[in-house]
Amino acid sequence: MNSSWEQHYARLAFSFDRLVRQASQGECAFVDAYYGPAELKELAPFALPSELVQQAHILEQELQTLPFAPQRLAFLQKQVKAMATLARRLNGETLSLHEEVQGLLDISVEWVPDERFDEAFSLYEQALPGKGSLGQRLLEWRRAHQLPTQHIAQLNQLLEYMQITIRQRTRALWPLPVEERLHLRLVEEKERAYHYLGNYRSRIEINKYFIPDLPRLLATLCYDGYPGRHTEAVLKEQLLYREQGQFEQCFHLRLSPQSVISQGIAMLSWEMIFAPGEIEQWLAKHIYPVLGLNTEMENIVKIWQAQDILKGVGCNAALLLQEGRSDEEVQQYMQKYQALVNLDCLKNPFLAPCIFTYYYSKQLIKPWIRQDDRQSTFRRFLTEAVCPSDLVRPTDL
Repeated sequence: MNSSWEQHYARLAFSFDRLVRQASQGECAFVDAYYGPAELKELAPFALPSELVQQAHILEQELQTLPFAPQRLAFLQKQVKAMATLARRLNGETLSLHEEVQGLLDISVEWVPDERFDEAFSLYEQALPGKGSLGQRLLEWRRAHQLPTQHIAQLNQLLEYMQITIRQRTRALWPLPVEERLHLRLVEEKERAYHYLGNYRSRIEINKYFIPDLPRLLATLCYDGYPGRHTEAVLKEQLLYREQGQFEQCFHLRLSPQSVISQGIAMLSWEMIFAPGEIEQWLAKHIYPVLGLNTEMENIVKIWQAQDILKGVGCNAALLLQEGRSDEEVQQYMQKYQALVNLDCLKNPFLAPCIFTYYYSKQLIKPWIRQDDRQSTFRRFLTEAVCPSDLVRPTDL
């Protein structure tokens, strides 16, 4: 029999999920993955936002009486605080964007200096020298690295080969359960999606009509698979949920501190199994010749570094909207830095906070990944319940 707090936690999470799905007309969810007892999912009743505010407060108090280790207790407190913050907002309480992101994601946000974005364009120029506008050069680069139309039939084989390679590299550094499996599925009418199914199994869905450039395709498999989201989910199911009985790990909650750490792991994943410059060499040796591509040895890493920095533009745009700036002004700001952020997403109350995870997650985790102990440190993120605020160094304050 599940303990009362587990039932309370599950009911609350699923009640939020039902309310978020209803409020967003099915576009958004709160529970991203669940592999715990099926009966707990069925226990969740429909609840009004005002009731969820009260229930979240009760669960916060209940946690104080539980004999959990400090790290686990801190993680749960942050997760429940995220639920309480979401309940307050759904109940009509006005929160500043800073308060909301702090409560939901456990991160403190501030204006990203525009000079950072100038650094990103400098990286682009170093990686893509030549004539024409930067946008044109970037587009031409992507086209040159696209899977040729005549080789579309080889997509499954290509994905399998990439997956085998990154799985071998990952397992050599961080042993995984022998029964873990990652299934790749080509779809036609959906966007790319990742699903953790429990029992050490995941599924990645890739739209065969919207294949990214080949370097990004490899990075995507690292991001969603090895050593990214799938690897994290498998290890936490094995070590935290099954071996240590940490029930809360059978949930993956969006709009929570947990999602920030997972995003950071995913964004850093390819860097953990490919040395600097190695990813270009691997593609040039194993992928491009098979597809008849004759590409020069560019610095792919600088392109990706620039793209990561420019994720901060969306954060600034969200802050501008919070200040009451016009749609036109915000749109012009994003266009200045070629930000690929949909204005409607910034206005969506369930999507806007996620914008901050794409920038801050990697910014928080990467400083901890030092060359001398990078594997053991990354393993900590893969296997421990870490909160974003745990990662703030005194110099970051």
